Amino acid sequence: MRWELLLGINLLCGVTRETLNKKITHLVDPKVGILYLFTFNGILFLILQILMHGFTLRWNFTLILAGVLFTVAYVSYYHAIRISLSQSILFSSYSLLVTIFLAALFLGESSYFDILTPRGIKVVLGIILACVAMWYLLHEGRKSELKLERRWFLYILLTIVGTGVGSFMSLYGLHTLSFGSLEVVLNQTVGSLPPLILWIVLTKKSSFRISQTGLRLIGINSIFNSGSILAFFELAKYIPSTKLYPIQTVLLIILTMISGIIFFHEENTFKGTRALGMGLGLIGILLLSFA
Repeated sequence: MRWELLLGINLLCGVTRETLNKKITHLVDPKVGILYLFTFNGILFLILQILMHGFTLRWNFTLILAGVLFTVAYVSYYHAIRISLSQSILFSSYSLLVTIFLAALFLGESSYFDILTPRGIKVVLGIILACVAMWYLLHEGRKSELKLERRWFLYILLTIVGTGVGSFMSLYGLHTLSFGSLEVVLNQTVGSLPPLILWIVLTKKSSFRISQTGLRLIGINSIFNSGSILAFFELAKYIPSTKLYPIQTVLLIILTMISGIIFFHEENTFKGTRALGMGLGLIGILLLSFA
């Protein structure tokens, strides 16, 4: 299968997943929605693991802990996309910064922050543009809108940190521990479900029961999510990750923004000072992705 077709499948599944995510947040409490989504994903990945590798499955505490972090990140992301899908898909990509920082700290990849190199200049400029972009987003609009934007900022900050640290742990499992990709996601699933259940029980703000429409959308979303992940792993066999990740990330952001405009009428995100913030944010993620 040609890599262009695999990239097309990955992007189609990814954009559909993000669009369905937003729809789900308006039907289901984010914690409950993520619980069902992670459960469906876990079942699909477990079936694939058994079919491809049998019943051999290794466990690791670091990867299980990554599942806890992804739980916080995904619930926060669901809250963020309730407010704006376009803003959230763009700025959640800055989780790459956290992963880069941890790689520099623990894997000896400090060249990412060496301002005497082209890569270091791009990373530092990307960070500066991200900060300026956030400032514009958080100082635009009426008082009620500013309050909503600040709530969004808190959610997206939790998303960035949780996803960034969790992704670093995933890379540790794949490259240092030599775990298979399905083993990594299954470890993370085991780490994510108990905290979610406990979180829902302790808050007492939502029921485990959801509507048939919500359950159907989550089931469909799980299939597209699995398709996106598997297509990405297959792509990695044909294209080096240093080239694949930037292309895939930027295209997914742009296509999801278009989806936000078409399906959720988020045109206001691209007007006035907020448009400048979005533009600077996109330039920043381009610099980071191609660093």
